[in-house]
Amino acid sequence: MEEKTPSDTDPIFVGLMSGTSMDGVDAVAVNFVGNKLRLIASLKLPYPSPIKEDLLEITDTRNRFTLKHIACLDITVGNFFASTVKQLLDKAQIASDDIVAIGSHGQTISHNIDKKTPYSWQIGNPSNIAVKTGITTVASFRSADVALGGQGAPLVPAFHEYQFSSDNCHRVIVNIGGIANISILKKNASDLIGYDTGPGNCLMDDWCRQNGQGEFDEAGRWAKSGNAIAPLLDKLLSGPYFDQKRAKSTGRELFNLHYLYSVLNSRKEWKNANPRDVQATLIEFTSQSIAKEIKKSQLDPKPEIYICGGGASNTFLMEQISKEFPTQKVSTTDFLGIHPDFVEAAAFAWLAKQRLSQSPVKLATGGKHHESVLGGIYSA
Repeated sequence: MEEKTPSDTDPIFVGLMSGTSMDGVDAVAVNFVGNKLRLIASLKLPYPSPIKEDLLEITDTRNRFTLKHIACLDITVGNFFASTVKQLLDKAQIASDDIVAIGSHGQTISHNIDKKTPYSWQIGNPSNIAVKTGITTVASFRSADVALGGQGAPLVPAFHEYQFSSDNCHRVIVNIGGIANISILKKNASDLIGYDTGPGNCLMDDWCRQNGQGEFDEAGRWAKSGNAIAPLLDKLLSGPYFDQKRAKSTGRELFNLHYLYSVLNSRKEWKNANPRDVQATLIEFTSQSIAKEIKKSQLDPKPEIYICGGGASNTFLMEQISKEFPTQKVSTTDFLGIHPDFVEAAAFAWLAKQRLSQSPVKLATGGKHHESVLGGIYSA
């Protein structure tokens, strides 16, 4: 989407997002014209290797880290977020004094809502962001929802409804980050449905790294060179997560290399399978787990489908999802005015705006509440 020159009168917010792929930070500067968000500037910065390696290690449930290590990483990630904001504003030639607030999702390092003490834990110290940028920062968006009995994720469906809903047709917004989630936007409907469908890019990315294929499978070329293993795909799709009722959420605590190896090692022929065939199976795992959930919605007439997140850049993955819906429109959110890489960052700019105005956010995360004011305010 073409980035716009800001108006002198429309307040500007910054949104920051780093997802379960842990590849870096997406940042946007936005303002609001009428009842829609408008993108002014955007920036994507990859994590430096030491930060990414620490994050991948710290989210491996088999590893154990000291409190000092986690606390230091919290500060380091927060400082990187602050640096990202400064680079974004420099690029856009916007003064920090012109920014009302930053909305920061933070970097999730653990998400567990199945225990007696549910939580969703994000690092990226918001006080550091506020102090180093001189801009009020809103963060800790998930905490209130979890405290009220919700899953804490996904939070983006409310923004999808705000920005992308239509009175003329049903729409499904599919966000494919490390984990994939969908928002079901019924035309002329007040209810909101959104939840995690299962793995997005996380298993594919991890398998690439494990097999010397780089950080990710660019355009899905490696997967396309292989052949999906049908019995392995069936086994993956039969996992207990896919039988859970919505609302539901998940993360790297479940969908990780340890999980994948436990499945591969259960049969000799899978254990010795060609790695590219496993990658081909994983791309089918993502596409079919998404498609199954969209089909469960049973919307009539059939919905338009729009993809965002890093998975939208995976050409082969987009092809596989499109094959599941031969008579429906399947496109990216570029068609709706926001580049797929920056929809989530834009969502957290909007959530910051909602917090400062004390406006409740509609939630689809399964708690007893339906709306809540989300986020903590950290003054500069």
